[in-house]
Amino acid sequence: MGFTFKPLIKNPLLDGIKGFLHDFSCDWFLNHYKEFGFDNVIPEGTAEYFVLKKILNIQTYPDFFAIKNGKILKVEVESLLSHYWQMHPENYADVVICFEIDQEPYKPTYSVIEVRRHLSAEEDRKIYRFLSHCLERWRRIIAWKLRHREEVLKRFSEDMRMI
Repeated sequence: MGFTFKPLIKNPLLDGIKGFLHDFSCDWFLNHYKEFGFDNVIPEGTAEYFVLKKILNIQTYPDFFAIKNGKILKVEVESLLSHYWQMHPENYADVVICFEIDQEPYKPTYSVIEVRRHLSAEEDRKIYRFLSHCLERWRRIIAWKLRHREEVLKRFSEDMRMI
């Protein structure tokens, strides 16, 4: 298992982007799984998922089970590939779906599908619009913090004393 990075200060905007890319990748996989040779996909949270989990006696909770050539595979979705090996043991999943391969696999014991390489023009525009909105929001937050830096520093100091 790789290391787990937990920042001291949470960033809701970055967490929102990460969550959006994860959810987008899940939805994209549900719509495109046949293009990669999968016969069926069973999402987490469905009755079929829990029945299959019990039959296979699997203790973990992958995002999907996928059936390919009669074999049941565990599929995990992450926004970035590095998040997979930072948060999971190497054999957690058989297939990793990630929006972007930001680093080479830690130990490539799984196959990887990079969503970004397979986007249609419309899907690409949707991502671009969302990220543009996030960057504009980020710019406004930073501008506000610069205008109110003394108040922000005072709050930060108070928060640090609480740790």
